[in-house]
Amino acid sequence: RWSRDLGAAGRFRIQSKLHCCGYYSPFVEATVSQSCYARSILPGCKEAYVNFEKHALDFWYTITFSLVPLQLVIMLTGLLCSNHI
Repeated sequence: RWSRDLGAAGRFRIQSKLHCCGYYSPFVEATVSQSCYARSILPGCKEAYVNFEKHALDFWYTITFSLVPLQLVIMLTGLLCSNHI
């Protein structure tokens, strides 16, 4: 994903927000900036990026499946009301 789906601008934004450089290290798929260069001491972005993805997926998974009972109640109410018309 890092090298195929993200362009230089996308990698730069991620590196800036997560304060990291490159994927594994500054030598692997890094987008050069003022804080990210070959001799940078910043860590690679893999761990921070994966943690961010997990957090985002957990957040949306929780929201999505917490709405399922409400949707079932709405469908059941609709079915019960349709028999009285």
